[in-house]
Amino acid sequence: MKTTFTPADPGRRIAYKLRVYGEVSEMWLEDVNGKEIAFDGEVTSIHVTVDQAALRGILGRLWDLNLTLLSVTSEDTRVEPKIRRHNG
Repeated sequence: MKTTFTPADPGRRIAYKLRVYGEVSEMWLEDVNGKEIAFDGEVTSIHVTVDQAALRGILGRLWDLNLTLLSVTSEDTRVEPKIRRHNG
């Protein structure tokens, strides 16, 4: 049996929470149209609502800033991967 993973619609905007080690400035949040940013002394939490292409761009910018990405989680509970099983 073969399993195929089908992701959600790549053009759909989804709410994400990104956590990075270190501090990210408020100005950076405005550049990516973020909704919220919080710094707890070690970790910055960034909330954005974007499509897959924009998320990729944000991750690239975090890389360019040499920040350590700790996690990326979807805050949209409706996002469920579709798994199809094939016999053969």
